[in-house]
Amino acid sequence: MSTPQYDVIIIGAGFAGIAAARELGWRGKRVCVLEGADRIGGRAWSTHMNGVPIELGGGYVHWSQPHTWAEISRYGLEIVERPYYTSTNAMRNTRLLVDGEAQAAFTPEDAAQISQAFRAFMAPAKDVFPTPYDPFATDGFADYDHLSNEDRIKQMDLTDLQRNTLLRTTGMQCNNAAREGGYLEALRWYALAHNNDDIYAASVSRYTLAQGTGHLLDLMARDAGADIVLNARVEAVHQDADGVRVTCTAGDFSAEACIVATGVNVWKGIDFTPELSPEKAAFTREELSGKGGKIYVELKGRFQDSRWSAVGGPIISVLPHWVGDESSVIVVFTSAEHPFNAITKESLQREISRFDPELEVLSYTHHDWIADDLVQGTWGNFRPGQFTKYFRQALEPEGRIHFANADIAKGWRGFFDGALESGIRAGRTV
Repeated sequence: MSTPQYDVIIIGAGFAGIAAARELGWRGKRVCVLEGADRIGGRAWSTHMNGVPIELGGGYVHWSQPHTWAEISRYGLEIVERPYYTSTNAMRNTRLLVDGEAQAAFTPEDAAQISQAFRAFMAPAKDVFPTPYDPFATDGFADYDHLSNEDRIKQMDLTDLQRNTLLRTTGMQCNNAAREGGYLEALRWYALAHNNDDIYAASVSRYTLAQGTGHLLDLMARDAGADIVLNARVEAVHQDADGVRVTCTAGDFSAEACIVATGVNVWKGIDFTPELSPEKAAFTREELSGKGGKIYVELKGRFQDSRWSAVGGPIISVLPHWVGDESSVIVVFTSAEHPFNAITKESLQREISRFDPELEVLSYTHHDWIADDLVQGTWGNFRPGQFTKYFRQALEPEGRIHFANADIAKGWRGFFDGALESGIRAGRTV
């Protein structure tokens, strides 16, 4: 192998890869970031819809997420509150669609029922993850990792309303059918939110960056000082006693070490020599649970509700993103269990009319993260059993190759905070 051109090659220019590059750049290392797309960001993608700023990928931030908040403080960024936010589990201006029937009027007793079920569902969190950034602090995870969200819901004595709202909430959390998401992951989110309903709700869906996630990524990339090569799809990673050689569509690159900063689902598409450990290989073949979708829809008129929820159809949740007098933009989260046959203006109109037949769809936009071969999924969420089988080993480097992404963060896995945490850790380790 020839003399390394760089000290470190990083595969992937999402938050994890850029955070790792900045850590290494601050320490005087020569770094090259290889990104398969024509932009940086990975599962973060700021853009506009008819002049309204939107996030096609992830976008929510909160001060309960320490790594994210450190970046907000470092760069003097502003946050904005989304227009739909109300108190956790509040039933005001909320619609729940079950079996094609929309319920729009909820009593205080209904709200109390839903809150009671949610707290009972999350009750083990404080004991399983007493210090949530040290997920292995106790062995309590062993009691629950075999359960899916649906398994745990079936164990509980619930009313139909409680069951349906928990199925909706956990389907959103794992971005799939409740049976596909690990119950342990729901407990982890709640522990990270200080075992508090209001903090939980605000942490996952209340605030976004005023100038978008792309602005933060640009600031971090500038500080990293790394060579960033776009349209460089990685095909192979070879390591030996002399270093690492990465083969991609932009050519061959050599370095002393490599950080693979792509999502877990993508690892199986890279030819590693030597091969990945059996645990990592099995993990990437199984993939994580996040397989739903996110669509921004422009509606005619002023959207009046705070949120919609559903069970058993293509739409799981609807939240207003921007509300104007002439039109409004909503964000629609879709089901992996009951997907749209095709996402069209007509299919969206049909499903939205089930909630409110008076609303007219004007336009829509989205990105298919499942079909995107550089990503192959949405936010990282373990399936039942994956915490026990794969998590510890996924954190370990393999020779000169290290791994960093939001899917294997110890804390806010699946969020920007997790990507930042993982990228900073990998950069410092290298």
